[in-house]
Amino acid sequence: MKSFLLLFLVSCGETDTVVDEASQGQNTHPVVVASPDPPPQPAPLMRQAVMCCGDLPLERIVAAFVNLTESLVTNDLTLVAEAHEGFVESLQAAESGGEIIAKILTDALALDLSSLDSAREGFGPISDELINKVRDSSSASGQYDLAIGYSRDADHHWIQLGVEPSSPYGDGINSYSWGTREEVRTADAAREVEMGNNQYGGHN
Repeated sequence: MKSFLLLFLVSCGETDTVVDEASQGQNTHPVVVASPDPPPQPAPLMRQAVMCCGDLPLERIVAAFVNLTESLVTNDLTLVAEAHEGFVESLQAAESGGEIIAKILTDALALDLSSLDSAREGFGPISDELINKVRDSSSASGQYDLAIGYSRDADHHWIQLGVEPSSPYGDGINSYSWGTREEVRTADAAREVEMGNNQYGGHN
C-alpha cells in the first residue's frame, strides 16, 4: 500500500512539472522559422522572328556572324578565332555594304582575340551595329529565321537561330532574354511594379 501511494505521488509530481513548464512557456522543442520564398526571377520575353535578309551579301555576313556568335557560346577561343576570320572575310566581300558595314569591318579587324573576355567586349558593339542593319533589311523572303537577344549584364545584343536563347556573353540564364534593350527594360520595370503591388497587397 505504501509503495502504491509513493508511486502515485511521484507520478502526480511529474505531471505537475510538465504542466508547470508549459504554463511558463518553456518549450524544449526547437522552433523552425520558415524562410521567405525567393523573389521570382525575370522570365524571357517571347521570341520574335526577324527574317533575313533583303540582299545576298548581307545574308552571307549574317551567316558568318551567327557562326561567330555560336563560337562564343562554346567558350572555345580557337573556334572563336576561326569564326572571326570567316566574319571578316564576309565583310570584306561586301563591295557596296555602305557606311555601317564599313564601320563593322573596322571594329571586327580590331577585335582582341587574346581572351574570351576581350573578344566578348569587342563583340557587343559589333552586334548592336549589325542588328540595326538586319532589322532595316528584314524581308519575308529572307533565308534566315533570326531572333534578337539581349544580355542585361553585358548591356549588348546578339542575333541567333534556334528557339532557345543562348547568350554569347558568358552570363547566367537570369541575365539574358529575347528582345531588344528597350523591350527587356520595359518588361523588367513592369515586372518590378507588379511584384511590389503583390508584396504590399496592391492591385494592377
